[in-house]
Amino acid sequence: MEALHVATGSAQESGINKGLNVSTMGPTISHLLYANDVLFVGEWTESNFNNLARMLICFHLTSGLKVNFSKSQLYGVGVDNVDIAHMASILDCKMGSFPFIYLGLPVGANMGLAKNWQPIVERFENQLSLWKARTLSFGGRVTLIKAVLGNLPTYFFSLFNTPVEVLKRLEKIRRKFLWGGCLDNNKISWVPWFKILTSVEQGGLGISSLMATNKALMVKWCVRFKNESSRLWVRVIKSIHERIRGASSIPLKSSIGGV
Repeated sequence: MEALHVATGSAQESGINKGLNVSTMGPTISHLLYANDVLFVGEWTESNFNNLARMLICFHLTSGLKVNFSKSQLYGVGVDNVDIAHMASILDCKMGSFPFIYLGLPVGANMGLAKNWQPIVERFENQLSLWKARTLSFGGRVTLIKAVLGNLPTYFFSLFNTPVEVLKRLEKIRRKFLWGGCLDNNKISWVPWFKILTSVEQGGLGISSLMATNKALMVKWCVRFKNESSRLWVRVIKSIHERIRGASSIPLKSSIGGV
């Protein structure tokens, strides 16, 4: 994969493979790598696709690693399906459409809409279906809420600002499970939920609030954005949005993260 990274970078520098210019002064993106997954980004021209196909053939001949095009998909932004199908035939891959799942996350979906969070809600409900709440002690249910239900949405929470409607629904599922009920039946809640979420020192059970968790994970990105100015993702965001909204406008206290 390191060899593919070097080859793609060399092809871009020589003009054989043309990446995507984020902005006039911003970086040019030609590929993104994660483990053995590769995401190629570039200009929508037939010559660019032909050169990419030739480069992948050379990679196969030199490394012995063959690209599985039957598992690869091509996506076009602002391009009709006929043109996408034509370009996909050059690479002998499938034609994809938005939104799609990449590394377990939806790409191209509006995560501000509650309906796009349904997989997380279903994951909560499916997890509860495996447990027998009535056979568990109160302490056992608290442990499962902290260890499992509190961590299930962390991956999504670390990248998306969660709608309030979704947070309320997930908290409702946790609340019902704590008091020994199921999703269909309500049991009496002897203590208000906001008191349950407080720390043990303040009389609560130390169960973390999902809203607070989501906000804390979002603040981490703000801290990294201000501290890691040389990172590619920071440069991309700055090149797109800095002229419209400067980085200094992010409401982040200087005491957070040593900024």
